[in-house]
Amino acid sequence: MIDRSKTNDDLLKQLEECNEKIKNLEEELELTHTGLLALTMELEQRVDERTDQLKARAYEQSEVALISQKALVISDIDMLMDEAVRVVSKTIGAEYCLILACTLDEEVFRIQAGASNEDRKPDTKMPVWRADETTKQSRNYNETLIIEDFQSEERLKVPGLLFDKGVVGAVSTIIHGNERRYGFLDIYSTNQRNFTRDDIHFMETIANVLAGAIERKQAEEKLKYIGLHDSLTNLYNRNYFEEEMERMSKGRYNSAAIIMCDLDGLKIINDTLGHKYGDKILKSAADVLRKSFRNSDVVARIGGDEFVVLLNDINESSIEALFKRIETCILEYNAAHPELPLFISLGYAIDMQGCENMNELLKKADKNMYYNKMRQGQSARDYIFQTISQPKLLQAL
Repeated sequence: MIDRSKTNDDLLKQLEECNEKIKNLEEELELTHTGLLALTMELEQRVDERTDQLKARAYEQSEVALISQKALVISDIDMLMDEAVRVVSKTIGAEYCLILACTLDEEVFRIQAGASNEDRKPDTKMPVWRADETTKQSRNYNETLIIEDFQSEERLKVPGLLFDKGVVGAVSTIIHGNERRYGFLDIYSTNQRNFTRDDIHFMETIANVLAGAIERKQAEEKLKYIGLHDSLTNLYNRNYFEEEMERMSKGRYNSAAIIMCDLDGLKIINDTLGHKYGDKILKSAADVLRKSFRNSDVVARIGGDEFVVLLNDINESSIEALFKRIETCILEYNAAHPELPLFISLGYAIDMQGCENMNELLKKADKNMYYNKMRQGQSARDYIFQTISQPKLLQAL
């Protein structure tokens, strides 16, 4: 006979076990759901953060591209630096951005450009400024410097104009050319913050763009200088002189004058002592002429031993005073350098009516110079030959 009570007890027990298992499964499912939800939220957050990083990086790259393009077309380095500090401060979100230019000894710095992100209204152009402030300090680091707290920092000092701004942290990037440092690109923050690797890379890229622009500008200026100056004496050359003659002929001047100068005895010096000493006397002649005239006067070497000076708004008494000044400079030079004396034949022509026919004026000045050269040229050449033939004086060369 079957014991029904025992059977019912077994069924009840099994039912309770099943319920317990279901409850456990529900709890596990709930935990799994919660975990999946947290994981999903974390993944979404990471995706958002990564998306923001990629957007920020893309924006930084676009700003670098724009600055690079402007560096190729903007010849004014100051204007380019103004744009650079504005872009860096805005892109990184730093309150202040400065470019400090350094001298050749890299000890004295001048604020060349600055931008402030403080108190700026939305959608307005960020102001930039320049300062006459200079600071003498040594910056002995050769890579980007990141400062989290200025209170414990000794490698970098806060510029004077930011002393009262509550600056806490900074990043300093070197603007480094092929041969030397031109300065530093600095950002300063009034809040504690962690600058990202993208921030650092962005600043270093902008600094490299600026260094390239500076060197390109210097190369252009050097080429321009070479094209307009005599390589031996550093006076203007014939090309520049002819350009200035053309410009003066179209200008409005009360008067114009040309002074022709011819170095006496150059061939004797070259033939006797060699071109090394010929070059030396040419440089000395150039120094005398440079010293005798105003910075605004065009002093040029237009041939082997020929020099010319172009003047405007001048009269004959002023030219005579200039001749006396040249003669005084020559006497002073010869007293200091008796071993290699200097003689220069001079001639001038002046047009008190203006500058319409500069070529005719040049011919007159050249003719007058040769007239004076014929009068004193032989005696000057004889003196030079006798002087450089003396053994004692030759030893002094």
